[in-house]
Formats: sequence, C-alpha cells, structure tokens
Amino acid sequence: MQRLLLFILLLAGTHAVQADVFYKLVKYQCSPKKGHLVVSYAGAYNERGKQMVDSKGPNEWDPWTLVKVEGDKITPQRSILRTCRLRDGVYGVEIFPSPGNSSIQGTCGAEMSAGVEVKKNDVSVLRTLFEGDCHGDDPVIVEVVVSAKSRTPRTRSVSKPAFYR
Repeated sequence: MQRLLLFILLLAGTHAVQADVFYKLVKYQCSPKKGHLVVSYAGAYNERGKQMVDSKGPNEWDPWTLVKVEGDKITPQRSILRTCRLRDGVYGVEIFPSPGNSSIQGTCGAEMSAGVEVKKNDVSVLRTLFEGDCHGDDPVIVEVVVSAKSRTPRTRSVSKPAFYR
C-alpha cells in the first residue's frame, strides 16, 4: 500500500517543466521630417516576446538572426547597415550582434544582445552595446536618439531588472 501511495504521489507531482524564454528585438527608425533617427532595443518573455518577434517589421531584427551557430560555436555573421539623411548631415547606422560568448557552453554563452554604431558624415559619434555582461548590473540601453538639433546622440536606459521583467 505504501508503494502504491508513493507511486501515485510521484505521478501526481510530475509535470512538464518549461523554461521562460526571453525574446529581443532591435528596431531602426529614420524620421527626416521630425529631424531624428531612433534605434531601440526591446524584450519580452514567452508568448508576448514570441508575438513581438513574429510581428516584427522590415526594420526590426532579432539579434540571433545576425549570427551563425554551428555546434556550440557562435560567429557574428552580419551587421545591419542603414543610412538616414537629416538636416545636419547623413548618418550611417550599423546594428551588430553581441554574443555573450563565442561558445554556447561558455559563461554567458546562451546570451545574445546587440550593439549600434552611429556615424555622422562617416565620423563615429557613438558606438555602444545595449547590454553589458550577463552577470553584471549595468543598465540596459533601450533607446538611442540622434537629433539634427543635437551634437551628440542621447541614450535612454533602464535597470536590468526592469528590462527583464
């Protein structure tokens, strides 16, 4: 009887375990009439994140699509290049992948982020990663705004816990 009870308890206590999945997107927007360009970085868990990625537009990218994964090795494969003409000049934007590690098995290896470089008339005015080390507490940059009225791009950040909630 004890064995039967133990077996029933074991069966009742087993259920499929599913890990949370966090999805990320980088979005580029050029608005010459408004006089600015914006590169944003967003993330969401599970169904909401999957919906975000599934409904992305032509100027939005999942950072994982910018790399090549062979076995446990991650290799940056491509960058996204865009040009935005504002009143004060021509801005070049490069969005690039930022793997946590070149080995999926290594520290932060399953983590993927991205970065952006902005050039004005071929001179770099900003190069940054949206996220720091996966174990760090650095804020996450969620928006880079380049305005024709300003000499330097502005960034907006949120705390890491706020980004990953």
